[in-house]
Amino acid sequence: MSIYGLIAWISSVLSIIAYFFNIKKKKVCFLIWEISTILIVYNFIFGKPDKTVYWATAFLFAFYGIMNIAGYLQWRKEDRHG
Repeated sequence: MSIYGLIAWISSVLSIIAYFFNIKKKKVCFLIWEISTILIVYNFIFGKPDKTVYWATAFLFAFYGIMNIAGYLQWRKEDRHG
C-alpha cells in the first residue's frame, strides 16, 4: 500500500468516527472531520491515486449511503410516532 493509500484509509476511518460523534452531538466531530478533510485534500492535490485510494473512498461513500438510508428511516419512524 502506498502512503497515499494509507492517508486515504486514515481519512476514511476518521470520517466514520466523526460521523458517530456527530450522531451523539459531540462537537469534537468537527475537529475530526477537519483533520480528515485536510488529509484527503492533501491526497487529491499531491498524491498519486492508486486502487487503494479508490477503495478507501468507495468504502467511505458506501458507509455514508447506508447511514443516510438508516437515518432517513429512523426519522420517518419518529415522525410517524411523533
